[in-house]
Amino acid sequence: MNVGERIKQRRKELNISADDIAKKLGISRSTVFRYEKGDIEKVPLDIIEKISIPLRTTPSYLMGWSDAPDSNTGSLAKDMSTIFGMLNHQNQQNVYEYAVEKLNVQTEKRKTKVTSFNKNIKNPIITFAAHSENSDKVYTDEEKNKLFNDLEEVARKHDIELFDD
Repeated sequence: MNVGERIKQRRKELNISADDIAKKLGISRSTVFRYEKGDIEKVPLDIIEKISIPLRTTPSYLMGWSDAPDSNTGSLAKDMSTIFGMLNHQNQQNVYEYAVEKLNVQTEKRKTKVTSFNKNIKNPIITFAAHSENSDKVYTDEEKNKLFNDLEEVARKHDIELFDD
């Protein structure tokens, strides 16, 4: 199967019109059809990268290098990196600032939860030192955060709610 056939097949699987693809790529509908029919044999790499996003797949799949059409087999970070690379400098700066803002909010929430967790725990020394050789150890905030993160991870794996929020 060639690139055009893969584009068409994936578009049909997702029930996406050629018009929708054309709008997202900033090209004409007839160009999309020409890619799909193979009239344009050498689809530019930047178009393959761009078209893979609405088709929720990878450029690798469209090129025939991978048999897995689902982009879930790739990583979110890789997908985000591809999208980020397609943005102009100003939009990249906006995305960066937004991500930093979200990270700060997340970090602040975590600090609040850790503080709340420390206040509400019945016996913090025993809990934090349960597997420690030195039960008299005083934990730093960094160590408490690490323990809290580990506890959150275990709770997530076992679908346990730690806080009522």
